Amino acid sequence: MPIDYFDILPSHPPPMPLESLASYITRLAQANDIQSMSGLVALLSLEDRIHSSTVGFFVDLPPVSFGALPEVAICSDARLLETTFYHLIRKFNRSPFPQPASRFLAASVAQRLRYCPVCLIEFGDYSLCWRFTMLTGCIYHLCHLLEKCGHCGQMVPLIVWPPKLGICPRCNGDLRTCPTSLLTAIERRYVFERHQELEFLLSSHPCDMQGEKVLQLLGQQLAYLRKTRQESRQDIAQTIKEPLYKLEIVESGDTMRRSGVTLQTYIKYAQYLQTPLFRLVSIGSNDEAVTVWGGEPVTKTSVARILQTYPKAMYRFDSVKAFLEQAIGTPVRYNSNCAEEELLSKVKLAVEHLKLKGSPISQKAVARAACMNEGKLRHYSSARAIIDRAVEEYRARQLEQREEKLINGIREAIHTLKSNGETVTRTSVSREIHVGLKDLKLCPRAWVFLDQLVLAWHGKRTQGEEWELSPCVQEEAYDKKMRQVQQREETLIQQISAAAEELQARDVRVTKEALAGFLKVSIGKLKLYPRVRAHLDQTVKDAKEKQFNRREEGLLIRIELAVQQLEAQGKSVIARSIAELLHIPWNSLKYYPRTWVVVKQILSEQAERGVQSREARLVALVKSSVERLRSSGEPVNYRTVSELTGISVRTLRRRNLLLEIMEETPKNPL
Repeated sequence: MPIDYFDILPSHPPPMPLESLASYITRLAQANDIQSMSGLVALLSLEDRIHSSTVGFFVDLPPVSFGALPEVAICSDARLLETTFYHLIRKFNRSPFPQPASRFLAASVAQRLRYCPVCLIEFGDYSLCWRFTMLTGCIYHLCHLLEKCGHCGQMVPLIVWPPKLGICPRCNGDLRTCPTSLLTAIERRYVFERHQELEFLLSSHPCDMQGEKVLQLLGQQLAYLRKTRQESRQDIAQTIKEPLYKLEIVESGDTMRRSGVTLQTYIKYAQYLQTPLFRLVSIGSNDEAVTVWGGEPVTKTSVARILQTYPKAMYRFDSVKAFLEQAIGTPVRYNSNCAEEELLSKVKLAVEHLKLKGSPISQKAVARAACMNEGKLRHYSSARAIIDRAVEEYRARQLEQREEKLINGIREAIHTLKSNGETVTRTSVSREIHVGLKDLKLCPRAWVFLDQLVLAWHGKRTQGEEWELSPCVQEEAYDKKMRQVQQREETLIQQISAAAEELQARDVRVTKEALAGFLKVSIGKLKLYPRVRAHLDQTVKDAKEKQFNRREEGLLIRIELAVQQLEAQGKSVIARSIAELLHIPWNSLKYYPRTWVVVKQILSEQAERGVQSREARLVALVKSSVERLRSSGEPVNYRTVSELTGISVRTLRRRNLLLEIMEETPKNPL
């Protein structure tokens, strides 16, 4: 409901930088002579929801609703959120609703007013930073913050009624005149770091919408710093008096299992490791974090932080710049507009990061390591090619490692069987190494080694000689096996192509299951061969595209018939009416690019024809009215034409064509 001009507060100053919401409400109420909380609630249109919607107003938590405050104070919701703990809560991926937010901030914020008397004189508001107990002083006046009234010694509420900013409600003493003490040199440095930390956490930042990513990298940072200090979680938990499971949750960055973890846990952990929390959070939100060694992102910011300098200062020297570019793994680019190049760079660095960690490589893993949406990668063929190549290399390395492990196990198993006097067969060896024969066949080199070794053992055993398989024999057998595999791959590829054509001819949907069923081969067996697996995926993809194009062409024909039917029936040609005739949801038309373009063109043409038709009817109606007025001798003007036709004067004045028609009667000026 729009706010009337007279509902706007006569005095509505904007919030001060880092001013708390309780302070802003107090200033507004005091400036506009609002003497009760009920009057404030009525003004903000919160009605009877005082317990749920207004709880955040008085403790600086993000309220469920600001009510009419943005309108009556002419202040946007975004600016009002900056007067609460909203941005801090979002950085840690927590719910902004009052109850979960208050649990997360428990033991970190004071429930009563903490203030600097000199700031009250100079600025005249309560700072949101004062709420945090870890901030013990004021960086502007280098004095301690007071927690009680200097006159009566009682704690001061955050908000009082009637509103009085800077006045103690118990003794009516002026808080601005309370004495305070100066900070020492050590305290000044501590207060400066804490204020800088709070200023970052309470301000808007792009990482507010990346809470899950920030928590994961924050946990990696804390774990790395702990390991470099060679300390265990148990010792740190005892020192900072926090349960061990909370530190484990913090380091893992698990956003689902975080019960009991509060802001105080993060603050204590970071302070114990002698690292400002805001630096870890900012590093976690930095898109330039490209690789991790032991949990530490290697970025320009992190390197500069360790060297205690600025990032730009390191690039004044060409040799240092070249070394950093090589260490980070990507050239330094400022203000680059090449989105695809940046994406490819991130993908490459994410792949290298996964290789260094030894983690499985997949499209999902690369997207997570690059801190981007998995669906975004699918739109870039070059990025998919890089990932597919990396996946194939990873699978080849995994296969090689598995084969090497199996070969060593087979060799030991045969020696064990020989020493026990048992018969050496494929079954006995697979039983000894606890690997089935089907799994052994998945590793060509290991299978060839076992096959040749068993044959050699039986041949030498019959001759009474010592057996041993030479490397030349192994290589020859492996080459023979690989030639057989390649021949099998060629055969399967040809069969898959033929099966796809046959299924399309039968108008059967081409899927991996359908192709495997047609060939009477399991999908798992088809995926054993890399070339066959790639050809299978491409065949299914091509078939889907062809089927989609055929479906779209058929839909275009049906749409043309539906439009003709609607025009013949004299009905409005709109997207919903077309979809009703086609018996499909109208939103599904957007899934077909060509179809949606045609539909929008048809709708545009129909709308234009409708406008022209209405215009022609109006022109004919006005012309006939003018003729009737002339014949009856009545004056021809906007009012008389409007009364006769029923068209408003405003509409007649707005249409130039009608104006020209009426101006054809010079005897009766308009």
